[in-house]
Amino acid sequence: MLGLRSHIVRAEDIHQVATWYEKVFGKEAYFQNESYIGFEVEWFEFWVFKIFPWEEVAIWKNVTVYWGVEDIETEFQRIQSLWAKKLSDIVDVWGGIKMGELEDPFGNFFGIIYNPNFSAK
Repeated sequence: MLGLRSHIVRAEDIHQVATWYEKVFGKEAYFQNESYIGFEVEWFEFWVFKIFPWEEVAIWKNVTVYWGVEDIETEFQRIQSLWAKKLSDIVDVWGGIKMGELEDPFGNFFGIIYNPNFSAK
């Protein structure tokens, strides 16, 4: 097992969703075609895949992917200011590890986590 590599959300209008995530990640997509748009975020891939009219796709409410942040309180407020809906308060789950849950404006789950014991560098 090598660890998590990609987070994918689905949307009918991938450009609208990608524009919102450009604000969240503070960077533009590195790949784009008519079916999907890809971002590279600190060695991790985030994709917006198109939902085509013939597909039946449910937005999964039980999938939880958390993005690491250095200042969870500031990021939680910043993402909410971009019209994300707060799903939970920031919770200290154990030993200073804090998690918060949001929903993007398109119905996708977006979690953030601060872990003082983890360094991606």
